[in-house]
Amino acid sequence: MCQNIVENKEPVIKRGRGRPRKKEIGEVKPKKVKDPNAPKKVYKYVIPTVKCQCGGEYVKSNQKRHEATRKHRKYLGEVLPPSTRKRSPICEKTRIIRSKVADLTEEDKEKRREYFRERNFYYRQRKKMEQNEDEDKEEEEF
Repeated sequence: MCQNIVENKEPVIKRGRGRPRKKEIGEVKPKKVKDPNAPKKVYKYVIPTVKCQCGGEYVKSNQKRHEATRKHRKYLGEVLPPSTRKRSPICEKTRIIRSKVADLTEEDKEKRREYFRERNFYYRQRKKMEQNEDEDKEEEEF
């Protein structure tokens, strides 16, 4: 919001682009509260759903899609292989870092300590470099 001082020393509010601010509108309007007893909207066209005996619910146009689902095939008595999720193998280092310390062996604990020592060392070096750069900039300003 821009303010310009005029001769009589009153600020003139220039309206910019976009939505007006709450101050420009004046009092903030209270939110409308929905009446819980109000009748629900009745839409002109409602797509009918079909309830299957397997417990599924689908739209008529998706019947083939529903019949291909594991739930429906299991209901029909088809023997299905257990579903498997493809997970990428976790490297040893990641496994050690992510696991709880209580679950690790002494050898794994030592690997974990070494990893965090190294990370901490690099972190401190980076912070020192940033601090030195800030000091150099301050010296240049004077």
